[in-house]
Amino acid sequence: MDVDGTLTDGSMYYSAEGEALKKFSAYDGMGITLLHKYGIQTAFITSKDSKIAKKRAEVLNVQHIYIGCWEKDVALKEISQKMNISTDEIAYIGDDVNDLEALKLAGFSAVPANAIEPLKFYMRMH
Repeated sequence: MDVDGTLTDGSMYYSAEGEALKKFSAYDGMGITLLHKYGIQTAFITSKDSKIAKKRAEVLNVQHIYIGCWEKDVALKEISQKMNISTDEIAYIGDDVNDLEALKLAGFSAVPANAIEPLKFYMRMH
């Protein structure tokens, strides 16, 4: 899954000292925890070089972490090879332009309500 705009509200918060902060939903965290409980592995694939996303992935025991990854479809292919599964067995959720190729590649794709309109259009057509 993508991180910014998918697991966050898409906003960037900065302290007076310039520290970046992000708002994650506890509900998404519970969803990820439940996936793990039932043996489903998860991945964070974000184009941002984000220590915050990495920390959230560690807290949630996310098995595959791709930070600073623009070509998310390449990450999905790598995950499928590591797990010895087809990309048709992978679900992906993303919200922005750089998620489109991963959405096309995954066997199941979704976008959140706040996704950009071209992705929503793609989802309606497929």
